[in-house]
Amino acid sequence: MKECSRSLFLPSNATSVEEDRFLARSRIYSDMDLEERWLRISGRGSKDDPSSPMNEPVSLGESTIEAVDSFTYLGSVIHRDGQSSQDVQSCLAKASRVFGSLRVPAFENRSLSLCCRHRAYIALVLTTLLYGTETWMPKAPDLRSLNAFHHQCVHIIVGISRRDQWDNRVTSITMARTLGIDCDVADIIREYRLRWLGHVGRMNDDRMPKRVLFGELPATRPHHGPRKRWCDVIMDDLRSISPPVPSDCWFDAAQDRSAWRQVAHRRPPARAPPDPDSGFHCACGKVCRRPGDLKRHAPYCKANS
Repeated sequence: MKECSRSLFLPSNATSVEEDRFLARSRIYSDMDLEERWLRISGRGSKDDPSSPMNEPVSLGESTIEAVDSFTYLGSVIHRDGQSSQDVQSCLAKASRVFGSLRVPAFENRSLSLCCRHRAYIALVLTTLLYGTETWMPKAPDLRSLNAFHHQCVHIIVGISRRDQWDNRVTSITMARTLGIDCDVADIIREYRLRWLGHVGRMNDDRMPKRVLFGELPATRPHHGPRKRWCDVIMDDLRSISPPVPSDCWFDAAQDRSAWRQVAHRRPPARAPPDPDSGFHCACGKVCRRPGDLKRHAPYCKANS
């Protein structure tokens, strides 16, 4: 295995001292050749080509393991293309079944306090929905699906209908804060990823997750818009939080577990409030940001009734 590329975790304007310290840490993994041990990864060939190394069966003693497109391991769906979309859909289906089984006896039961319903939702539904998110690389459609399911559950638990939401101008963020949730699904996934990054950074040097994190495959990556890797996503997470964490300082900061937990809990900077003079105005006084919002608001507008 090659030494870790300095472009993954080290900025281009880093000093020579920072580069020497980074390369000295990555040399620990240079003599651990994964191809000569039990892990073999090939970047050549196509999954549609029967002669590709990716489709060759693996012999393990007297048994033969066939090549498949995806399989389930420890509750997570592992796909051959490395994407998380199938795992996201699997977690959505599981969380939907859990919420549906508890909807009438728990979440729509007004005899239970809102705090009790909130704790049940966090412990049973949200943990099922976000199982294994530390290794996810979700795309924008995946995040929209997760947020849509989360907001729908919050609607049912709080007991506010769509009509009441439009009439009282209650946003989904306000309802989530009423339930005691002050962040969306993307923020929770980012926090889980950063906590896992710190955990891997504190591992011993001979542990496989740490070797894979600082390792590099010998095959070159394509130049025409390659897919984001987990290390690319985690670097975006470090830059998006406020205040951001420099890419060459996270390893030293992660050695302190309590301090790194506070770093993982950081959120991106808040968006500026919309300008009341801009947007699309309704006769009732509501200001919409987009024409589609104004069109959806029209059937529920009191001025049109």
